[in-house]
Parts: sequence; structure tokens; C-alpha cells
Amino acid sequence: MGRTVLTPTRRHGAALLAAFGALAVYVSVVGVAGWELSVTRWFHDLPDGLAFVLRPPMELGNRLVAVLVALAVGARWGRRCGGTVLVATLAVSVAALLVKAALSRPRVTAADLGAAPRDVVGGWSFPSGHTSVSFATIVAVILVVKPGPKVVALLLGIAALTGTARMYVGVHYPLDVVGGVLLGSGVALVTFVNMQPRSGGSRRGPV
Repeated sequence: MGRTVLTPTRRHGAALLAAFGALAVYVSVVGVAGWELSVTRWFHDLPDGLAFVLRPPMELGNRLVAVLVALAVGARWGRRCGGTVLVATLAVSVAALLVKAALSRPRVTAADLGAAPRDVVGGWSFPSGHTSVSFATIVAVILVVKPGPKVVALLLGIAALTGTARMYVGVHYPLDVVGGVLLGSGVALVTFVNMQPRSGGSRRGPV
């Protein structure tokens, strides 16, 4: 398979995590804006038949599924590759839980949707844990496997469907999903860069 163009550095990961931090501050100050309610309702109002398409990729945000993906990558491409995916998955799971507890953003309600949500879950809303795990897993896989552009686009599309599905089932606002994209991608980049082997006898390269 062809190699991707991206050469990740610590600055890439730091930039994504800084953007996530800025978004977290915005969400904590502004709360849920009217446009977020409108977007959430729009996705929730999509036809029930789309569940056939949206629910399978949503499960990529399940931590157990992400761990299984990491094990599969390790079996196919080696322990370092699998370990990178696993560490990114576990790290982002912890990070998302800590941010959720710190911000305590309420979940979407039936009143927000004007109807009962398709799924009922507890806990806090920002960031979307499923989206965080999905993007951490997918981005880490892309970085260690280095597939061609078409496969990269397919994998990122699957990850994007995870966030879309979380709005479709009525448990997250759009900024929860955006936060999950930033956090998951940032953690994956930082994990990948820090788990790369050092060049023998050379000083640390540019970051």
C-alpha cells in the first residue's frame, strides 16, 4: 500500500489538543447554543432506516471494539504498531472521562429533540467519548499502517460516521462530536510520535 503524505510531529498533536482546549472553554462558557439544538434535531430527525448504516460504525467508539482493533493491528503489523493503537485508545478514553467530569455538560434531552432519543445514556456530554475513541483508533491505525489516500479517506469517513451516529441516536450535540474529533486525533498523534523508536546515537529530531 502507498504511504500517506502526512509526517506527524509533536506540534501537530499539540495544535489539535490546544484547539480542543479552546473548544472546551467555549463550551463551558457558552453552554448549548441555539444552532447546536437545531443541528442535533436535524440529525435526530433523519429516517429510522439509516440505523442500518449508522449504528455499525458507531460501535468503533466502543472501547472493547477499539482494543480488538489494536490487537488485530498488532497481530498483522507487529507489537509496536498494535501497542501504539492500544495506548492511544486507552489514553483518550481516560482523557475524555476526565474532561466530561470537569465540564459536566448535560446530555441532550427529549425536550431538546422534541421527541424521545433513540438511545438513553447517562453521564456528561462533552466530548463525545465514542467519537474520541473512534478517531484515536482510526488516526493511530493510519499512522502506523500508512495506507494509501483512498483507504485513509475511507477510514476517516468511518470515524466521521461514529460522531454522526451519536447525534442521530440523540445523545450528543455537534460540538461534543467536534471535541471528540480534536481530542481523539490529537491523542493519536502525540502517542504515535512518542512511541517511535529513537535513531541510534542521534539527537532528537525536529518537533
